Amino acid sequence: MRLLKSWRCSIRVAAYFIVFASASAAHADITPPLDTAVTSVSTQGTWEDGDRYGALRFVVTTRGFDHLSNGLYVQWLDYDETTTVRAEIAVAELNDGFWYLFGPPTCDTPACDVISVVTTHKHSMQERAARITLSEIGAYEFAWLN
Repeated sequence: MRLLKSWRCSIRVAAYFIVFASASAAHADITPPLDTAVTSVSTQGTWEDGDRYGALRFVVTTRGFDHLSNGLYVQWLDYDETTTVRAEIAVAELNDGFWYLFGPPTCDTPACDVISVVTTHKHSMQERAARITLSEIGAYEFAWLN
């Protein structure tokens, strides 16, 4: 009798594992993994190109292990039947070299086609401000302000 109860208990435990494992696997199939480097995402401002229009998305990432730095990416979101990324750029002056720390950009115009970023050089600790003008879809102009 004791052996029968032990066997029934083992079957129940195995059944629970099968049910929960299949539920987790089903959930994993529909949930894409998030990039852990992304530290800030903001969608603001607008763009227009003929009869197409959308919004701007600014993505700040953090990379590195012992010596951290940030990266800035701009996406032009296209509002058609579904929201798609029409173009994406990496701001090379901030992203190359692992030198700068910064937070989300601020909009300098209502359309957010001109943004500012206050950076800190991670070795000298010098603060510098940068202005980025989104001149057309997929393009930008960069200038240090100080």
